[in-house]
Amino acid sequence: MARDTVKTKLLVSVRDGIEAREALEGGADIIDVKEPNHGSLGRPDPRKVGEVVRVIAGRLPVSVALGELDEGRRLDGFAFDTVHYVKVGLHGVSDGWPNHLSELYASLPGGTRGVAVAYAERDVTVPVAQVLSWAIENHCAGLLIDTHEKDGRTLLDHRTTGELCLLRESLHKYGLFLALAGSISAQAIEKVLTVSPDIVAVRGAVCERGDRTGRVRADRVFAVKAMIEAHNARAVVSAG
Repeated sequence: MARDTVKTKLLVSVRDGIEAREALEGGADIIDVKEPNHGSLGRPDPRKVGEVVRVIAGRLPVSVALGELDEGRRLDGFAFDTVHYVKVGLHGVSDGWPNHLSELYASLPGGTRGVAVAYAERDVTVPVAQVLSWAIENHCAGLLIDTHEKDGRTLLDHRTTGELCLLRESLHKYGLFLALAGSISAQAIEKVLTVSPDIVAVRGAVCERGDRTGRVRADRVFAVKAMIEAHNARAVVSAG
């Protein structure tokens, strides 16, 4: 009997409807809305979220980044009735963050689920193990590992593939997905795929010049999606 295999999906972060069309054309599986000039989980203008939702028109799941917790607790102006996932970072939070984040995610409409976020750097935020426990206890959809600092270092400069594989196994025991992000370049994607995450989340890798503040391009999305599909096909063969 074949082993269960994880089919990795591609999430592309976009800042507006124009980029959403490029991501859709390139074959993205999930569309994420954020403003890269505002940080790792840059909070977008609510009007841009509406713009993206209209372009996607229900064809793909949509997620929204709300910034760090202190900022993300303000939901004014956001309409989440057509948003599948919401994520909030934990940089600079106080000891009361578990209650504050629980209250925030509990306030979301029924069709919208919270995604827990842990930063890969070991000294900038809440430890991954604590975020993992909180995510399980609060029945989150999944856990995203990202990098907070966009300084040229990537996810794999902070975490080994072995660590990430163990994290994936822990999440799957409780029915949560693992999403990996963190300045993952096109060249680094193959190594990230050895973890077989549920989701690979990119922006810079699919932007002009590989710059996360540039514009998303369909041909770059297509190239990354082709790498993921090849990985998924190999995984099925090896499990057969």
